[in-house]
Amino acid sequence: MLNQGPLQWMERRKSWRDYTSELIAPKKLEFLQKTFQEIKPPFGNQIGLEIVNFKGDIKPFLTYGFIKGANTFIAGKVSTSSPMNWEDYGWAMEHLILVATGLEIDTCWLGGTFRRTCFSKKLELKKDETIPAVVAIGCGKQQRSFRDQVIRTIAASHTRKLWATLFFENDFSTPLIQTTEEYSTALNMIRLAPSAANRQPWRILKQKDTFHFYLKRSAGYDQHKKADLQRVDMGIAFLHFDWALREFKTEGKWIQETPDVTKPMDMEYIASWKKNS
Repeated sequence: MLNQGPLQWMERRKSWRDYTSELIAPKKLEFLQKTFQEIKPPFGNQIGLEIVNFKGDIKPFLTYGFIKGANTFIAGKVSTSSPMNWEDYGWAMEHLILVATGLEIDTCWLGGTFRRTCFSKKLELKKDETIPAVVAIGCGKQQRSFRDQVIRTIAASHTRKLWATLFFENDFSTPLIQTTEEYSTALNMIRLAPSAANRQPWRILKQKDTFHFYLKRSAGYDQHKKADLQRVDMGIAFLHFDWALREFKTEGKWIQETPDVTKPMDMEYIASWKKNS
């Protein structure tokens, strides 16, 4: 049922904000639902995932007008206090987005532009849980609306930061210039990853066969809000990197061991990927 593989899904994935009335085939929804059981975030958080549907007059209010036509969403909940909760949530949701892409279902991440109260009722949210983000799914209108084009232009959705500003080797004064095919591919898949407002907050330091992931926080993305969206972005980057390397039969483990290296003041260490010996 899946079309192509993870690398192609990462390359094909785009955000769609306008949807047709065409329903997703039941077999595809069933396949997506079964995928929930396969998701294993690297830091072990339990993510309560559901496919939810909305009908009638409530739909226009769900996403403050950012999404039109969609009535089906993937939503999830996670503990507000568990370590690495945001990263694991980003990993889990992006896992589903890429599988949806393989099923030729169109998607769009929604972080700060959805009404949590509407989704909280559907997911029976507890006091110590939160919904960091949701994903609209459906059949995207292939002719993008003027509104969608404006949003994409403002977010510069088609642009990516330069390789030399994102990836470094041994220290943060040395851009990563050359590496193996599998590592080069995996890092490029990170460049293709979605992020809130396309800020691309990840910075990665390579030391031999270990890659340290840092967050360079953007102004306006406060970690003390209901969801730390830029840490969700880091989880998305983790997944793209990990899955790309698995396509080359290269496996590793996710750890938290802060490297002994001088980092810029505006960067925060998050986690590392270390190749299996």
